[in-house]
Amino acid sequence: MTRIHDLLDLPEAIRKGDFVQDLTGGIGNPDRTVRDYAITPKIVQTFEHALSIIGSALRDGRSQAAYLHGSFGAGKSHFMALLDLMLADHPAPWSRGELHTLRSKNEWIGKKRLLQLPIHMLGAQDMESKILGSYVAWVAKNHPEAPTPAIYADQGLFDDARDLRRRMGDDKFFEELNGGVKQAASGWGKLAEARKWDAATFEAAAGATYVGEVDRDSQSPRAKLFSDLVRTFFKSWTAQQGRFVDLDTGLGVMSRHAKSLGFDAIVLYLDELVLWLAGNAGVPGFVGRETQKMVKLKEAQDADRAIPIVSFMARQRDISQFLGEHASGSLRAETQRNMSHHEGRFEVVELADSNLPAIVAHRVVRPKDDSSAQKLADDFAKTWRAAGQAQSVLIGSEGDEADFKKVYPFSPALIEALVALSECLQRERTAIRILMELLVTHLPDLETGRVVPVGDRSTPSPRAKIPSTIQ
Repeated sequence: MTRIHDLLDLPEAIRKGDFVQDLTGGIGNPDRTVRDYAITPKIVQTFEHALSIIGSALRDGRSQAAYLHGSFGAGKSHFMALLDLMLADHPAPWSRGELHTLRSKNEWIGKKRLLQLPIHMLGAQDMESKILGSYVAWVAKNHPEAPTPAIYADQGLFDDARDLRRRMGDDKFFEELNGGVKQAASGWGKLAEARKWDAATFEAAAGATYVGEVDRDSQSPRAKLFSDLVRTFFKSWTAQQGRFVDLDTGLGVMSRHAKSLGFDAIVLYLDELVLWLAGNAGVPGFVGRETQKMVKLKEAQDADRAIPIVSFMARQRDISQFLGEHASGSLRAETQRNMSHHEGRFEVVELADSNLPAIVAHRVVRPKDDSSAQKLADDFAKTWRAAGQAQSVLIGSEGDEADFKKVYPFSPALIEALVALSECLQRERTAIRILMELLVTHLPDLETGRVVPVGDRSTPSPRAKIPSTIQ
């Protein structure tokens, strides 16, 4: 008899994290990202919804924010990586025929310049340091000639600069400051020559009027002095957390700075945002403080945003559901109030669990070659005929013969069970991983003509052991 394992394109072993898509890794490997993504009609509709949010922001000049909602394993990071590639007008996603209609419906793609920031929130100190710090890092990497964004609470830096000037003396201090500026800004030509500091211009800039804790105009003398001091004497300043302005002010500075670089909008991908909040639920006041900031992504008190900011926030479920029974009633109530405050303001882009059968067909039961595909098709036909009255059990409540053929040797009934369990699965135990483990680890000798069992509580053979998750 032929083994199913010999007909499918399966790995030799399943390792931890194999089916957890990294957002930045997905963007960095576009061919693999596009190849591995199962694009169903519902997924196309989801992309259309996301693109319409960005198109609306560009058209109206207003910031937008949306939850990207889906259970563990629904492909949120994968979705955002592919969306990033689409907006960058990379040829890889547009090679997929399923997406061609989206390209024609959104003619602004490839014409509008979008600054895209993928941000993995796990491990962040707070929203300011992660979002604003990521923007600073992006500018330093992609536009080293540009001034440092004025998003820091900078009074301490100017105090340190005055003290350094006193100890060095004016001649040495301004010689190094102006020399460093010229070297760092060599690409500016005459502009670099014109940027020379002396005692009068230094004091005028350092003592200039500023709003809150920082001058928000990136072209002002204070902002320019800040940028030049960071380029020369205080290079480590931008790498330190806790020195940022409030998020509302910082997003306004980001928008003006990005516009000065020629961009039409900023797109933020806040991956694992709700999971990050839930992971810090034990820190007093953390969840309430950070969730209150989220509304600033869309509704700014600082109304002077030169270009719109569009934010997509990955969400598995409401954060109050993550807290568990151990959380105090007051914490759960406060969290629920804060999240409910945002519900009416943020759109929800949903990745439905009903996409799972197509994903299984695309990623798990993929034949090795045409010959294997034909063998599997013939074998399924025999299996279907032999099932007899059991056909109605195997196809589940909503499946049919075509659905069964798509996921064979799994059954639509098993896929339905995993869809029902998807909200309960953890990050490392996604539905795709479980199905792959069944074929690779637990049922490596499954023969053609047999179907992966569902709910079998009898004692299986050691090499056909079914994980307790499925039983």
